[in-house]
Amino acid sequence: MGAPVIKGERTIEQDIVDKYCTAALIDKEFSKITNETIDAAGNVTWGSKMIPRLLGQVFYCLVTEEAWNMVKEFKYPTIDYKKLNSLTIAKIKEEMKGLFA
Repeated sequence: MGAPVIKGERTIEQDIVDKYCTAALIDKEFSKITNETIDAAGNVTWGSKMIPRLLGQVFYCLVTEEAWNMVKEFKYPTIDYKKLNSLTIAKIKEEMKGLFA
């Protein structure tokens, strides 16, 4: 079902991630999580267990905050949210290479 994906052409999901999943958005969500993980001594207790939370929170923020802009700019597109999620995760991994090393 749906339109076939032709290799070599950009998809609507890739365009959305490129435009709206910015380094600033990723840093904002990372900072929110980091601020919540400060212990009583003032040390950040960031661990690898927080990575799935970061991935989910950035995707959630992308969809909830930018949905109206996506609809307006791309003229009511049909979006494959599974593909959008995987492209968002790839973008986060690209932007935060030190976290995933």
